[in-house]
Amino acid sequence: MALLGTAIEPPFLTVFRRNNPEDKVHIPLHPPARELEKLRVQIWSDRCAARVLTDDINDWFSRNLGQNLRLVYMPDTTRRRADGRYAPKGHYVSFADGYPFLIIGRASLDDLNKRLEQPLPMNRFRPNFVFTGGEPFEEDHWKSFTIGSQSFAGVKPCARCTIPTTDQDTAERAAEPLKTLATFRKTGNNILFGQNLIWLGEGEQWVRVGDRIVF
Repeated sequence: MALLGTAIEPPFLTVFRRNNPEDKVHIPLHPPARELEKLRVQIWSDRCAARVLTDDINDWFSRNLGQNLRLVYMPDTTRRRADGRYAPKGHYVSFADGYPFLIIGRASLDDLNKRLEQPLPMNRFRPNFVFTGGEPFEEDHWKSFTIGSQSFAGVKPCARCTIPTTDQDTAERAAEPLKTLATFRKTGNNILFGQNLIWLGEGEQWVRVGDRIVF
């Protein structure tokens, strides 16, 4: 999937092959959920309701990824709780891993890259927010702060899976960066990099590039 690109072209999310952009599929940003097939899906130990997108979309992904696939949509009526071991009640997440947001400091990546033979870009770690300034890995300890006018809380450092070992430009895999991270960022069986967040606001709000972080 690293070789697929995306573009928001209202009213669609367009997904395309990066080596052949003309091979693409248009996915409605607001599909008619009530008209779509219902399905129960599983993310880790969670099970929740979803809706299956149309055959033309499913066929496109099946052809390009080489296996029989269905793309599913989470309707507004579905409520999947964020990992309750760390997040307080009343916080929800879509089909993401366990929490809705992830933040990483540029200084943390710089520290890691000094230890690697080949520096890596931030896209290996897929954060929602990247900030500059501060000390390496200080986000591990953030509990309450604002980005612009929006309040967030850190819930736990992010335990990394193998995805960061995939080059997002070539889809090739290697041992790094987990091999090096394991030498100084391992706690128990988990290799940690970045901080999971929950948003403390309500409704529809915005954060913008360049917003200040305030504690």
